[in-house]
Amino acid sequence: MSKYRFYNISLLPQNVQQEEVGVKGYKSFFEIYKVLVDEARQNKSFAPLAFPLRNEMFFAFFNITIEEKYAYGTMVKYDQPESIVDLFSGESLATIQRGGSAHRYIFDFLFNFENHIFAINNKDGRLPSPSPFLKSFELFFNDIANNNFPNHVLEIGQITSSQAVEDAYNSAEKFKRGEVTVTFSNSTLFEEQIIKEVEAELKEKSIEKTTIIESSSPKGLMTDLSKYFKALLGIAKTTTGAGSFRYLDKKSQKLKIFNMKEHPYETSINKLEKDSEEDLRMRVYDATVKAVEQGTRK
Repeated sequence: MSKYRFYNISLLPQNVQQEEVGVKGYKSFFEIYKVLVDEARQNKSFAPLAFPLRNEMFFAFFNITIEEKYAYGTMVKYDQPESIVDLFSGESLATIQRGGSAHRYIFDFLFNFENHIFAINNKDGRLPSPSPFLKSFELFFNDIANNNFPNHVLEIGQITSSQAVEDAYNSAEKFKRGEVTVTFSNSTLFEEQIIKEVEAELKEKSIEKTTIIESSSPKGLMTDLSKYFKALLGIAKTTTGAGSFRYLDKKSQKLKIFNMKEHPYETSINKLEKDSEEDLRMRVYDATVKAVEQGTRK
């Protein structure tokens, strides 16, 4: 079973006078990065592009193909030992050639140019955890964004499961603290009036990012989070924001913490017997649309 996770990769205008980069811009963005990946493959070295993980592992784009509506390809998590040694004596058994790896994991991805959602197959649950994953994409893309889109700011966020947010909220009897950060998204997908108003104000005043913290007195509890907080939480689920709240669980009567980054939206997409490779890619493409739709759910 193939489970995909979803991320919002946004090039946001620095002020209201500047236009969105649109499909053409996001396509160009990946075309530029593809050149670097192709060069790394030719040189059999991803070292200049790779993000270092724990346990001497690295994470990088492996190949990229550009289509009209999307880019697709693979990412790789790998190690790069210099040699293999005897477990007991410590003597070198073999020297690893350039480009060699003892552990190599491949992940299929697709990036939708229209809604700028990136889908990646979390094969065997081996994707990097949320924090290093987001940091790796900043490393991959920051220079391209700064050098080629100087009037826009790169923001990357994980799509959160609306169901997980709802379950945690419904489990809460009262609240101790909440914190949410939202990056302006200029989205037209939200139907709730308060969210529309928040988005409009952020755009009007060129506010790129806003954070709100709500908390009770040291010995008290809040009966609920404010409408404004919940509106921002709704935006954060599908854009590049983040949120968390600490609450008193109805059943256990213990304080628990819900953190959005620990609850990514995932969906299973398996290749059917009748599927061509393009058929499968289009089903992943459709899933990027559904990922945003589930995030706009109240």
